[in-house]
Amino acid sequence: MPAPPLPAALQTAFDAVLVAFNATPPDYDTLVKTVEPDVIIKRVLFPGSIIGMGNVESYLKHHMLPLQPRLHNLAIDWWWEVPAQTHGQVRARGDYVDSTIPPPPSAAVPIHFNLVFIRKSTVEPYTLHSAFATRTS
Repeated sequence: MPAPPLPAALQTAFDAVLVAFNATPPDYDTLVKTVEPDVIIKRVLFPGSIIGMGNVESYLKHHMLPLQPRLHNLAIDWWWEVPAQTHGQVRARGDYVDSTIPPPPSAAVPIHFNLVFIRKSTVEPYTLHSAFATRTS
């Protein structure tokens, strides 16, 4: 059963991250503008995490950009937002591909991912606090 629609501000933040990630070429300059200074990103298909906006930007531009990664067949499984609407989380799934993986459906890598967003008040946009992805097969 699909998750109910996300609240507007959470949907906007989620869409901004995924549109920048899936752009051709990926728009990491825009993506980095949506993250917290102390963001934590779990590396895709590799162990370890990248911590901090500068480290994440370097990882995206130097490691991920040449791979031209994409997420296909996205589906939101669950979301949660605190009553004060200052923290939100979106859990979703999709098929990950990059230049080293043949396009779907042949060899896409199914993943689950969680994006955690925060903001100081409801008049500010959400920013990405953390992103973690796990391979499902």
